[in-house]
Amino acid sequence: MGEAMTGVTGRMPVTAWQGSPRCGRPQSRCWNLCSILGTPFVTRRTAEGLLRRKDRAGLAIVASALAVANDNHADWIHTAIVDVFSIFSEDLDEALRLCEELSGDADDRVARGARRLHEGLAVIDPVLRPA
Repeated sequence: MGEAMTGVTGRMPVTAWQGSPRCGRPQSRCWNLCSILGTPFVTRRTAEGLLRRKDRAGLAIVASALAVANDNHADWIHTAIVDVFSIFSEDLDEALRLCEELSGDADDRVARGARRLHEGLAVIDPVLRPA
């Protein structure tokens, strides 16, 4: 990895490993944001970026991290969840639907985290709803 690929911590940022074939599997180490990105604030910003994708892959990565996150990291991940999904009701509804699908995932960590993510999403009251 070149200098441009590493951040302040010397670790690979999300954008560098995001396209890696390993990241297609929940059991790969890149799915655990909390262990790769040590500081809670970096975990929050990374979770926020993944959630802003608003797709199954981003939600699965965050769900997997949330399943094993300590209380401090979980609080920061929940802050990212609120930041991303508290604006548009359509985005929130789609995220809830995807979390329901992920809660039946074969990987226990993803399923457990998806249920926890769904609980966090369910309490959000979005600002903008369709007319």
